[in-house]
Amino acid sequence: EATATGHYAEATAVALDALRQRAVRDFQARVEMARLRRQHADALETTARLQQALDSAAEEEARLVHAATHDALTGCPNRALLHERLNSAIRRARATGRHLAVAFVDVNGLKTVNDQQGHAAGDLLVCGVAYSLRAVNGPHDTVARVGGDEFVIVVVARADEQGCLAWVEELREVLQPWDGSADHVPASRASAGVCVVAPACALPGEAILARADELMYQAKAAGGAHPAVELLV
Repeated sequence: EATATGHYAEATAVALDALRQRAVRDFQARVEMARLRRQHADALETTARLQQALDSAAEEEARLVHAATHDALTGCPNRALLHERLNSAIRRARATGRHLAVAFVDVNGLKTVNDQQGHAAGDLLVCGVAYSLRAVNGPHDTVARVGGDEFVIVVVARADEQGCLAWVEELREVLQPWDGSADHVPASRASAGVCVVAPACALPGEAILARADELMYQAKAAGGAHPAVELLV
């Protein structure tokens, strides 16, 4: 009987020890699980912070790129971006056999408006001209501000010479003298020189711009009522 009691006590002790060991293992597993959950939560939080930092950096980079390539007053592309787009348009036109048009536009009388009505009125005039020029161009065309009173337009949406000349007529309508008093925009007129560039034309972008600039001065000397147009072949 004593031996049976001893065996029972020993078996009970072994069972209790096994229960204790399992309880310890369960506790350790729960502790480890809690640690892993905290680690996972920390990793998610760190990932979210890094993503937010990356998004902020991307937004700041986009803002800086836009500021470096666009006019602050009108939002139009500036001279640097114009040259990039013009050269790209020339390459595409030559590769696809399409015409393109390059217009140099000068806002007449901006200095007079600035002197007589103030620079706020002059800024309003420039923004009004930019809006009007964009209105006659497609989403793939470029309206760039290259000086205080100067804009350049690169038209790629018209496939052939006739299409470009039809666009010139639309531009002529926009350049007519307007009275913007209803919108508090000073009345003015703009002059333009337009080069219609054939696919075979080998002139570089700078030379095309220079010729459009010369044509603009011819239009201005003639009163500015009509754009001066030349076909470059």
